[in-house]
Amino acid sequence: MSDAQNETDLTKMIGVQLPDGAIRTALNLKDNASNLNKKVKVYGTLQSYFSAAPGVQNTSDYVLDPTALPAVDAQQFKVYTAAGKLYVMAADNEQISVIDVLGKQVYANRLKAGLNTIELPAKGILVVKIGNTVKKVIL
Repeated sequence: MSDAQNETDLTKMIGVQLPDGAIRTALNLKDNASNLNKKVKVYGTLQSYFSAAPGVQNTSDYVLDPTALPAVDAQQFKVYTAAGKLYVMAADNEQISVIDVLGKQVYANRLKAGLNTIELPAKGILVVKIGNTVKKVIL
């Protein structure tokens, strides 16, 4: 997956495993040509896939047009992006780390209870880890 249809730079793409089943049926472009150029948010496990770069495996859910999403619920926090910033509503002081698609940590800190506004140097697909919970966001 990438933001650009003709992207060839692997650092600007992420591989996504679509195993047989409802998610593959709903997202494959052969049967769903109208999905071409649509933004999609996928949920799964971030790990090496096709190369040393991370990819998404064990895909468990998806949402077309993630810009229309409400806050993403996690165990005790909500994560969302708006206006180029990452927002995290935390119930307590958890450790947060943000990792880009190359596996580089671009942010690490301790959250305060309440709303945290975070400006990040990286844009694109990011992995947010808070405690033992991991979510992907597009910034």
